[in-house]
Amino acid sequence: MSPFLYYDYLAYVEHFTRYFSFYRPRVACMSDNNGCPLMLVPLKGSLNLGYYKMLGDIRGCDSTDALYKPELSAEERAAVTKAFYSSFKSKAKLHRLQEESFLMSEAPAERLLSLQTKTYVRIAVNKDWNEHFGKLHRNVRQSMRTAYNRMKRDGKEFKLEIFDADRPIDRIMWKKIMTLYFERMFTHYKQNKIRSLFGRIFWHFDYFHIKHDTLSLHHLANSFHAVLMEKERPVAFLSGMMTHDGHTITVPRLAIDDNYRFYSPGYVLLAETLKYLGANTEVHELDLSRGEEKYKLDLGGTPYKTTDILLSKSL
Repeated sequence: MSPFLYYDYLAYVEHFTRYFSFYRPRVACMSDNNGCPLMLVPLKGSLNLGYYKMLGDIRGCDSTDALYKPELSAEERAAVTKAFYSSFKSKAKLHRLQEESFLMSEAPAERLLSLQTKTYVRIAVNKDWNEHFGKLHRNVRQSMRTAYNRMKRDGKEFKLEIFDADRPIDRIMWKKIMTLYFERMFTHYKQNKIRSLFGRIFWHFDYFHIKHDTLSLHHLANSFHAVLMEKERPVAFLSGMMTHDGHTITVPRLAIDDNYRFYSPGYVLLAETLKYLGANTEVHELDLSRGEEKYKLDLGGTPYKTTDILLSKSL
């Protein structure tokens, strides 16, 4: 199950939605005749509850879906999903649905207004980094060698720091990577926003103290952070969530320091992280989330899809 469906993660999303949006958190529950829950759908409704979205349809959340009683077969999950739709009359925009979601496959055709897919990328973790590296395109391998050679030539000694359940991220490092993330977001992605002092204060407060993913990535035990350091300065980092079985890490945040772009810190960070995971963990997959940026594919990423559907109100 995706770590973005875990109760502890969605609790932060629910709190953010309740107090900092125009939606009201709701959970739809399908039960059997004895009142035993069979299916839960985390939702958020408009103020008049006439229009619904998935609770996890929010920036920083990789995917959404319904939750089912584990013992249900595929046929039973399909049946209870059909029953959910027959009783769910409101207009709905159900975005970021996982691959093979029953909410997508069992959506009533007569109410389906649109269906679109979004591309995500994940990288399989190989126990043998050299084997993985050898399968990359020769131009990518040469670019990686060039990056390491530039570091060596210029006396840049980069090292990878890992923070997880066994070594929770400390307050000082958290502040460093959040500062890097904020500066990257504000200068790179907020170019059309007002660059006033008020604007910076607003975005700083938002990203440091309010956003649900800032809180969950900082406080949850299954959070994972890989930080590429040059002396005491982080030059690139990624932050994500690990599944409870320890097999998948999904990464909603990755940022680099543009001052070190000459050394390709994003590529080096991912390479060193994949090398570490293969040698020291049982992680099978590093999911780099939404977007099919070139660097993800260069390092051996495989595209996959999530689905967005729009449903009309039931007559």
